[in-house]
Amino acid sequence: MDLLSKRFLHTHMRIANRRLVLEKIIGSDEISRVALAKSTGLTKATVSAIVADLIDDGLVVELGSGITARGRKPIMLKFAERSGIAAGVSIDADEIEIVVTDLYGTVLLEENIEITGCTPEKAVRIISSNLDRLAGRCGRSRYSLTGIGCAIPGIVDNRGIVVNAPYIRWQNVNFSEMLNKKTGVPVFCENVANMLTVAEIMHFPNEKAAICLRIRSGIRAGIIINGEIYTGGDGFAGEVGHMQVEPDGLPCACGQTGCWETRASERALRKSLVDSGFAPGTRTDYHVEANELSGNIFHEYARWLATGIVSLINMFNPVNIMLNSPMISSNDSILSLLNQELERRLTPLSFSSCRIELSTARRNAASIGAAVSAADRFISRMA
Repeated sequence: MDLLSKRFLHTHMRIANRRLVLEKIIGSDEISRVALAKSTGLTKATVSAIVADLIDDGLVVELGSGITARGRKPIMLKFAERSGIAAGVSIDADEIEIVVTDLYGTVLLEENIEITGCTPEKAVRIISSNLDRLAGRCGRSRYSLTGIGCAIPGIVDNRGIVVNAPYIRWQNVNFSEMLNKKTGVPVFCENVANMLTVAEIMHFPNEKAAICLRIRSGIRAGIIINGEIYTGGDGFAGEVGHMQVEPDGLPCACGQTGCWETRASERALRKSLVDSGFAPGTRTDYHVEANELSGNIFHEYARWLATGIVSLINMFNPVNIMLNSPMISSNDSILSLLNQELERRLTPLSFSSCRIELSTARRNAASIGAAVSAADRFISRMA
């Protein structure tokens, strides 16, 4: 092995060992150097040197002494989650959600900004100005704002380019670059359903097969396979709202007709309610008065919702489908009607093997998932 190869191997091992130690510290409430050496298989000297570097970098802090049966009490170590902050943004046609978290993903501040129309330039101005203010309220930290994750309601490729987001009318927009130039902070964009799934998977880390359905103006799916989010060859996976369920059906914002979301999105449900004389509710109150007319509308809506879910169950055999929809969460009868439709249309085995549940994630879960992803990227860079 030549000298250059030896240097490369040494550097690679050093980076891998540092990442391993940092991951163990992050995954523990607190841990000693001795315990780190045992759990990683590294020598005590190697662990001590890596920990010293991580402390110098502000990523790890020493706590008080731990408890042992006898002998000298070890100094405990902890990840310095307040050494920086991360931001998550969810962009929609009429609202921009912003959350600021620590590096563990704990929400520190959040804000929802109502908008009318959302060009990329307008989004950059709103996000940058509000983040300046929110970051300032978080106080000083070693690394300050470490990154921004953006949840986009549309197709985002593996390069982070917003290929097509019909409801906000963005096409081939390099929004990461635009926001980075304005803020000077690393920025990435991802499909909103995948960011929602990041937040969900924190509660179900070992899920073998599951689908998170985000139902708003459109319908998007975050697909979990063997504990990982499946994004497809080019990053386009999860655009299930554009499955055609009605040939020659209603026109869709994507340019096609008969897409699932033209019948089963919240936008479609609200239109049916408004056309029948119901008030559509507000962003914080989605409950609809229960009567015979609303029951009929909900039943028709559940039929269309089931049409797409049946295909997803038959295709992926998920153990769990989580519905993230304020309208469904606020009107209990929809979930009951949906399960009746699924039981009628699926084989007994397929129906019994999949749980349909309301998401327990917060309403701004996609923003939180984006912030968590931004924090993870910063930690990976530092490791």
